[in-house]
Amino acid sequence: MDPEAILSFCAVTGAEAHVATEYLQVADSSVEQAISLFYENGSQPLQSRDTSGTGAGAARTTADTEVRSPIAARRDVLVDDYSGEDGMGYAGAFMPPYAGPVQERVREARSIFDQQPGAGRVPFRDFAQEAAEMTEGDSGSSAVSSRRSRLADLFKPPFDLMHPGDLNSARSEGVREGRWVLVNLQQVAEFRCQALNRDVWSQDVIRELVRRNFVFLQLPTDNPEGSRVATMYNADSYPFVAAIHPKTGELRARFTRFGSAVDVVEDLTNFSLDNPLPSRRNPAAGADAAAAGAGAARTPAANSVYNLTEEEQLAAAIAASELGNGLAIVDSDEEIGSSDEADSYSDIQTIDSDDDGADDSNDDDGDDDNDDDDSDDDGMDVDGASLAHEQMASQAAAEAAGPDAWYRQLPANEPPEPAAGPAATRIQLRFPHGRPVVRRFALADRVAAIFQYLKATVPGAADSVPEVLFLGRRLAERVTQTIEEAGLANASVVVDV
Repeated sequence: MDPEAILSFCAVTGAEAHVATEYLQVADSSVEQAISLFYENGSQPLQSRDTSGTGAGAARTTADTEVRSPIAARRDVLVDDYSGEDGMGYAGAFMPPYAGPVQERVREARSIFDQQPGAGRVPFRDFAQEAAEMTEGDSGSSAVSSRRSRLADLFKPPFDLMHPGDLNSARSEGVREGRWVLVNLQQVAEFRCQALNRDVWSQDVIRELVRRNFVFLQLPTDNPEGSRVATMYNADSYPFVAAIHPKTGELRARFTRFGSAVDVVEDLTNFSLDNPLPSRRNPAAGADAAAAGAGAARTPAANSVYNLTEEEQLAAAIAASELGNGLAIVDSDEEIGSSDEADSYSDIQTIDSDDDGADDSNDDDGDDDNDDDDSDDDGMDVDGASLAHEQMASQAAAEAAGPDAWYRQLPANEPPEPAAGPAATRIQLRFPHGRPVVRRFALADRVAAIFQYLKATVPGAADSVPEVLFLGRRLAERVTQTIEEAGLANASVVVDV
């Protein structure tokens, strides 16, 4: 190594001779490059740098050889409750400490207007159990103020009036008991819904009316069953109150007058009287109707004057009196009901007999030709009496057979299907749990042909009359009309067995 180069490097950098020798060897005896490397290296000797680098590399190698054990898997809950006990959901976890009073007010509002125990609600809940839990919670909690208790009682849903189930179970109960299904959909955020519980369903008159004539089903729209019913019946405003046919599920009426209890009573009463179900012909009569029905069951039906209309009674009385037998239209005095009524019929016969006698005396003073006219009149009277007896006998036989006698008399075989043509029409039969069936019927066929087809083809229709509706009207009341007269050409009817 050149001594002058070493001296020059040491003079500039102030380093030792062996340090200068190392840098000059690296820089190939170039003093300038050696000095530059020296300063870039932090004025440190190359031998110590290499030694430290070697040590660091060895440490890294040793560290790399030590493999960390894997983290053990574990299960945990990220969020303890989705809805949160404070009713704030996920937002409750990020609320600042000063938001405590706000959360308290939210909890209070939720407990008053959405009185459901627990964090969430299930679609098919036991309202009686919920009411008992609420009662126990209110009595056992000393922190609940009296004002809050009064508000909770004021807006409490009518748990004792509500059906504890879904729409299908309510319809089944309505079919068994012959009552309409009254559906009430509630939105917790809508105050009109809370006012409905406070002002309408809490009235004793309305509660008794609903309990007697309806199966009451109140559902909130934020649970699956309430949302399904709201979608099914296109509920666009709340509170939603509607009468549902228990057998077909048809929405028959929607009630919108909730301003006063008088309006609600009027609407529900008019609907009950105008739309009696087949098993309950007079739903508003109550116990009086039941007593009257029991009395009617004890009354003989055959040839009874009470089974006739007023016009038929008058015609039968006149025909019988002209025959000279005022009591011919009844079997005995017991069917009339009292001796006074028997006397009244005897009076009618006596008056008519006197008139006939007077007429006969006047006729004797006249020409002898009138005798032929009298004989003709007697023949007409006999025909009128026979017709009255036939009407009474046929009506008595029909009542003895029951209202469904016409259905039992239908043949159990399927009626022939006519060929397509101008004399035939296609009718769609829509069933609640299946695809619709399209079949041809002759326009001249009676409506009873549709029931005969259902009786022969639908399981379970042979025992009872199926409910067949067209535009809200029962076809069982039009079995004697033709399909064309009933307006069923190319029609679609609803069938429920």
